[in-house]
Amino acid sequence: KQKFVPTLGSDATMIVLEMRSPHDDGGLDLKSYDVMRAHTDSSGHRSGDWVRMKHGIEVLSDEKTPGGLVCLAVHDLLPGASYKFKVAARNDLGQSGWSASSSVATTHFSTQVHK
Repeated sequence: KQKFVPTLGSDATMIVLEMRSPHDDGGLDLKSYDVMRAHTDSSGHRSGDWVRMKHGIEVLSDEKTPGGLVCLAVHDLLPGASYKFKVAARNDLGQSGWSASSSVATTHFSTQVHK
């Protein structure tokens, strides 16, 4: 299982995940990444079901080599909420297995005042 660090950056509704792409891509280029998220409680234990994100995933960088560095921005999260994540890679052969779950990452509380 892959390990990744979900704490490179965050704001009120986004967290950046950093990970390594699979070492075996089956000889075909990786096309995209799938992300699952789960809310966590204050002690870091998962408090909800894993939910596959259908949108809100942005590839910030991808070295395009097996085992290369990948940075994903996960958008559309709740302000001040804690999450764990799992990631899978996808190419023309299908989807890889899911990574191990990340450590807990928390979005910031929004301090912006809307008029």
